[in-house]
Amino acid sequence: MIKLKYYTIKILKFFRHTVNLIGIDIHFVKKEDDFDSIEHNARESQNQLFKDPRYQEGLYHPERLKFYKDVVEKIKANTISLDNKTVADVGCGNGNLLVYVKKNFSPSQIHGYDFAGSALSQAKGNLPEGKFNDHDIYNPLPQKYDLLLCTEVLEHLLNPEIALKNLIEGINETGTLLITVPNGRIDTFKGHINFWSVESWKMFIQKNTPQNLYFETGEFNKKIVYAIIRHK
Repeated sequence: MIKLKYYTIKILKFFRHTVNLIGIDIHFVKKEDDFDSIEHNARESQNQLFKDPRYQEGLYHPERLKFYKDVVEKIKANTISLDNKTVADVGCGNGNLLVYVKKNFSPSQIHGYDFAGSALSQAKGNLPEGKFNDHDIYNPLPQKYDLLLCTEVLEHLLNPEIALKNLIEGINETGTLLITVPNGRIDTFKGHINFWSVESWKMFIQKNTPQNLYFETGEFNKKIVYAIIRHK
């Protein structure tokens, strides 16, 4: 089904290019009910999204910048010291969250991972001292960290439990994992695949966290649900 749709789109694009050569301009309008959340979250779609100037502008919207600050405040509230520690953001996008981490702490290493090349290029420009690499969250991380961040990512995934397993394995014996997702009770974005409430999020984390680890879940600003996971 997906493969057939892919070839249909290719044929339509070829037709548009052909008629453009004779001076006829054609635009395809995608109906809202045709929105494909799986296609939206694919690597190439995300890569194109980060190239869109309108999307880039949204990453600096005051509400979005407040979110980055709130995540940093959550780190501070849990007395997590990042000075001389290793920090990584999985699904780092343009690196804005790591910029705020750097403003508030003095980590020994700052790494960012994403599978959208255009996002990584922006992140490198925003935080030249960071190290940014292509990474698929369904694969294990290349090293372990003192703090691992993963914000607004798991709601985009078909198999979030696989991603969570890799994230948990990406913290060292004294490390902490901090995850956030939108509050599914008020989240209406069609690009999301998972919609967790505070209660269902806690059940998801509990089910997929090894018993030898400590976890807590909750919400902040009513719009965001979080989880903190670490060794006991």
